[in-house]
Amino acid sequence: MSYQHLLPLVSTLASEIIPSLIREHGGVNGEDEAERNPKSLKLVSQCVHQPFAEISSTDFSYYAEKCSDALLEMNFEELVVFARNLFDQGLDIEIFYLDIIPWVARNLHDLWEQDQITFFDVTRTTWNIKRLIFALSPDFIKPDTAHMMPAVNRFQVLVATAPGAQHTLGPLLVSQYLQRKGWHLVPGYDHEEKELLSLVSKNWVDLICVSVSLSTEVPRLKSWISKIKEKSKNIHIQCIVGGPLLALEPDLVNSIGADTSCKNPRDAHSIGLKMVRVHRKLRKLHLLTAAELSGDVAYDSEIGQKSNASKARKKNLEKN
Repeated sequence: MSYQHLLPLVSTLASEIIPSLIREHGGVNGEDEAERNPKSLKLVSQCVHQPFAEISSTDFSYYAEKCSDALLEMNFEELVVFARNLFDQGLDIEIFYLDIIPWVARNLHDLWEQDQITFFDVTRTTWNIKRLIFALSPDFIKPDTAHMMPAVNRFQVLVATAPGAQHTLGPLLVSQYLQRKGWHLVPGYDHEEKELLSLVSKNWVDLICVSVSLSTEVPRLKSWISKIKEKSKNIHIQCIVGGPLLALEPDLVNSIGADTSCKNPRDAHSIGLKMVRVHRKLRKLHLLTAAELSGDVAYDSEIGQKSNASKARKKNLEKN
């Protein structure tokens, strides 16, 4: 069967069947954990991890190839044990998430194109990669009590895939990493447009990270981002675009109305943090949490000053 004949099947599996199976059987996700333990996100938001350890190209190749082979040969339960053993051997979990997993995913795709593995192999391993990410998530984003921030996290981020997108591994990794670095994350990353507009209109969102993988997503994306900025409770919401399409279309940021771009999750954190801090300080909002800004604190859209209700609340706090 030709590659063209497989495209509809690939699309259905990637966009509908696999995400559905992951949600049902992929372990605990952030939203489920938040429902059971409302304090969990607050604890994670106070986490500051030490910079990840460097790894030599030789060691990286060794671990990456071992992971690629394991995904093809092991079942899910064996993969979890395999990954934990790698961490016990000294592999940094951040390198595993942000460097090795993307390399393995690309490598498996290349092997498929070279007819060295089957389409079923790619489908099964892609599913297991995402299940593995969810299974290891508590270890990846858990608070580091030795390096807790002195204040509760104030910035909220929403990670999203472009309308009609089929590739969700990148947004999943970005959402996990931003939680690890202390961002308060709006749960989910594959929202429909109506749901997304509702989220930004009801909640204070400082930053939205959008992943774009196909050129066919671009025309609708420009209108989509425009609607987000128009409906957002935060009229100065910052938008970062990322994804494999950036390498092919370097002017993508300007063409869709985003504020900047990033090449990997680490950049999404560092660049996004700078952008949000600058705009918060310019509007004198940097001492308030996203929860406060989503509640009874209102702001003038032109000059960014507190409303009378907010001033009264501040005065009462000062008296107490």
